[in-house]
Amino acid sequence: MAAAAYAMDPQRGEQVMREQNCLTCHNVRGEGALKAPDLSARLVDRYTPAALASLLWNHLPEMWTAMSKELVGRPRPSERDAEDMFAYLYAEHFLNPAGTQARGERAFEQRGCAACHSAGPGNPVENWRGIRDPFALVQQMWNHAGLMRASREQRGVVFERLSARDLADLTAFASRTAKQAPSTMPETAQGASLFKANCGGCHPGIVNLQKRLQDRTPLEVASGLWNHANSMQTLALGAPNDMRSIVGYVWNLQFQESGDAVRGAKTFADKKCAGCHAQMNRGERVFSTYSMISLWWAHGPLMQADMQKKKARWPYLAPEDVANLVAYMNTKP
Repeated sequence: MAAAAYAMDPQRGEQVMREQNCLTCHNVRGEGALKAPDLSARLVDRYTPAALASLLWNHLPEMWTAMSKELVGRPRPSERDAEDMFAYLYAEHFLNPAGTQARGERAFEQRGCAACHSAGPGNPVENWRGIRDPFALVQQMWNHAGLMRASREQRGVVFERLSARDLADLTAFASRTAKQAPSTMPETAQGASLFKANCGGCHPGIVNLQKRLQDRTPLEVASGLWNHANSMQTLALGAPNDMRSIVGYVWNLQFQESGDAVRGAKTFADKKCAGCHAQMNRGERVFSTYSMISLWWAHGPLMQADMQKKKARWPYLAPEDVANLVAYMNTKP
């Protein structure tokens, strides 16, 4: 999956789920019906687009039958709708809950922040401005990492690693006189160019990062960046949202599912897709997992009816099958 051209929007994803009648059968955080699985529960081992697409595909016939009996309108999500719904479901499971001022104050003391930012040489926490979300906090620390390192070495202070929870709590403590920003997905649009300019010298490839970031939250990515700042040459970031964009880009790498077109061709044959799609013009448009979801909802019932006439079974698709089929459909014959 290529990085989104815009920031995936979980708030819009929640709205789409309502508009597409998902909560007529499902529920999220206790809201909605109890006729189908609770979408707040963890339904797959790994939250990737292909994993959720696989889960959806394998249950579509059952869902269509239930919706027909209940006279529920069939969802018709667009590709962007599918992206934003994935972001919403991901956010429900993996975006960290808001921090608390009490824990943040304890972390401020226990992580050694107070040694410099209360009575020490650092900027007093009372004077911190613009710290309304953890990414802004990490950016401020990142921009001053060199000075902080020199001060620690001079004073004999040990570098303290920070967890994602620490970042959330420290943000709550630092912004106690201001309203915290809502927890949202980081932007990705500018992150690639910023990453290349600031990080590409040491991280020219993304394969290792993809493997290391599986099931990581944006805040875990942000804390990981800070925890390596002590051993890296950091460059100051200029615009207020630069760190947010870099974190968004790096976090999004784990969802760039690179399927295998050769295996996809075998899946296409083994699952007997060619029985209905023999004349498909491969490679003439760009497919993604999200566009597949959109197409399934639009044309799936016709596919099911045709398969029932042919007495063919609905094929099971594993997550890797979905990723490989997308890769196959994006190759020209």
